[in-house]
Amino acid sequence: MANLIAMTFEGETAAADALKSLRQLEPSDDLDLEDTAVLVKDGQGEVKTQNELSGATEKGLVAGGILGAVLGFAFPIAGVLLGAAGGAMVARFLKTGIDPRFTKQVGTALQPGGSALVLMVRQGVPQLVLSALRPYQAQVYQTTLSPELEQELRQALQH
Repeated sequence: MANLIAMTFEGETAAADALKSLRQLEPSDDLDLEDTAVLVKDGQGEVKTQNELSGATEKGLVAGGILGAVLGFAFPIAGVLLGAAGGAMVARFLKTGIDPRFTKQVGTALQPGGSALVLMVRQGVPQLVLSALRPYQAQVYQTTLSPELEQELRQALQH
C-alpha cells in the first residue's frame, strides 16, 4: 500500500526543490514514488498543478509501445492503433495515483505565493527521506504514515 503525503511550503519553488531532492534517492532504490504533484499558488490566487506521469501510466505506455511494435510487424497500421488502445487500456486497469480532487483540496488550502508537494510513496527508507526533506521548511498537510513516522516528518520539516 502506498502512503499519501501532502506538504505545504512558503515560496513558489520550494515544493519543486524538495521533489528534486527526493528524486535523487530513487536511482538507489531508497525511495519508490508512485505519483507526485507540485501545486503552486501565485500571488493572484491561481493554482497551477504540475503532475508527473504516475507509475501506472508509465507502465501502460511501455506495454502499449511493446504491443504496438509486436503487432506492427504483422499488421503495420493496425499495430499502431491497437498498440495505442492497448496502452490506454493497461493504464486504465493499473490506474492508481493521486486523486485530482485531493490536489484541488490542497490547492484551495494553499496560501498565495506558496507551493505544495503531494506524494504517493510506495516504499522508502524513512531516515533518508527525512534527511532529504530536512533543508525545507514545510507544514505537513495530510499523511497516511504511521503516527510515529508522521511525527518524525513533522519534526524534520520544522526549523
